[in-house]
Amino acid sequence: SKGKQSKLLKTSLGAVIRSVDRLQSRHSSPHCIKSARAPTAERLRSLEARESNPQRVGKEGFDGHLSSQAYMQRSLALTAVVCARTARALLQRPAPLRHSVKMASTTTLYDPTPFYAAAQPPETKDFCMQQTMVRVKDPATSLKFYIETLGFQLVMFRDFPQWGFSVYFVAHGLTGPVPADEDARWDFCMRTPGCIELTWNHGSEKSDGAVYNTGNADATGTKDGEAVKGGFGHLGITVPDVYEACERFKKLGCTFTKTPNSGGMKGLAFVKDPDGYLIEVLPQGPMITKPLDCDGVAAEGGDGYKDNSKA
Repeated sequence: SKGKQSKLLKTSLGAVIRSVDRLQSRHSSPHCIKSARAPTAERLRSLEARESNPQRVGKEGFDGHLSSQAYMQRSLALTAVVCARTARALLQRPAPLRHSVKMASTTTLYDPTPFYAAAQPPETKDFCMQQTMVRVKDPATSLKFYIETLGFQLVMFRDFPQWGFSVYFVAHGLTGPVPADEDARWDFCMRTPGCIELTWNHGSEKSDGAVYNTGNADATGTKDGEAVKGGFGHLGITVPDVYEACERFKKLGCTFTKTPNSGGMKGLAFVKDPDGYLIEVLPQGPMITKPLDCDGVAAEGGDGYKDNSKA
């Protein structure tokens, strides 16, 4: 009926008006809707009043067109034009940096999302994130931990007695067997992503106590004995089931700084390697919780979040 069609038109135009009002308040700048010559909310309200006036509809609306169907087609086309102009105006406006969102600490957030679409420089297409190096006090103790406890494989090692150090590369997920030939082993290692290079400075194993600062509120090596907030945080592995992995780590005597249910973030853990470096243990799927963890901490229990960089 004419009444239903007029009501439908009024509802459609009203929705567009509300959308424009919201967009104008959200994007009020010279580069937004106004610059694209989009209809203002006032003009749309005037249009709504004209088109919803029963006398005008009777005189210029349905009677002035071949059929009510033609009238509705014109009305829908008008709505589409308004939406298209508004969308074009928004697309023409430069995307703002997401710098106005603030946390409770008033820290301004940085928006890195443009880097998702960033093109890789062609000169870097064969680059490989191959290693992270940490110094270890005793290579025998560290290799036993990384290989037998965490499941890494030894990929390559080199001794440099003339300079007083040795290096041991370990990794997960090797693409094939480690070559027997030394040169081939080097090539294989340099193409293996995500290696950890354990560096042993000869003689450090004879020292008493900790030798290297782990970067996490650690006083090792400082002249005044005060803990420092270092830049290094932790290494990390992923496992099919964090809770099962931690049960195993506990049986093997690992030292935990966080079990899966302790702390504010549930479903992940931190263990220490022999030198005190933190190893984060994360799931390979969704973050889930179980009622009890390896230390008997309930999922709803545990202390709040702790920043490892602070004492």
